Amino acid sequence: MSTITTTSVEDLTTTSFVDPNLTSAYLSHIAAIASANLTALEAQFETNATLSVIPNNFQNKGWHGIGNITSFYQGDLGEGCPPCFGLVYPFSVANETYSMTMSNDLKAAHVTSHLVFYGTGGPNPSGSVYTDDMRFDISYVLQGQHWLISTEILTSLGGGTCTQKVVSPDGSVFTCLNYPS
Repeated sequence: MSTITTTSVEDLTTTSFVDPNLTSAYLSHIAAIASANLTALEAQFETNATLSVIPNNFQNKGWHGIGNITSFYQGDLGEGCPPCFGLVYPFSVANETYSMTMSNDLKAAHVTSHLVFYGTGGPNPSGSVYTDDMRFDISYVLQGQHWLISTEILTSLGGGTCTQKVVSPDGSVFTCLNYPS
């Protein structure tokens, strides 16, 4: 057994079982971000949840509570949001990998993921695709039958304009040929 300590759940001892509903909750969260579905986003967070954003080359910023978090995703809290990822909604998700751990009592979990958001926008939106390489660290708690986010940390690992791109037929793999990933 290993131990993970987060802001909202201390001494999270993990088990090898992962609730399929947790997977669904995580994937729904990423889809809600990419589509700017604020109603879905509101339903995915605890009332007193915390969001921290660590943009590439910027200072770490944090928001507390559902209203502030959805305002961040809507763009009401400044710093060029949306899109805080350099993209115009809706955008796509590719190159996604994630890992999940759950507590032994199956009431707390942690998801770590890495993915690429891509779409129009960025510093040169005409005819190019803009990307942002992202890492998510999300702590979940089980409330009733629903997994809710208690803490979310978004880290932008960098992005850029891509003029020479290859996208797999199903959209799950994105490769930019004109800059290193």
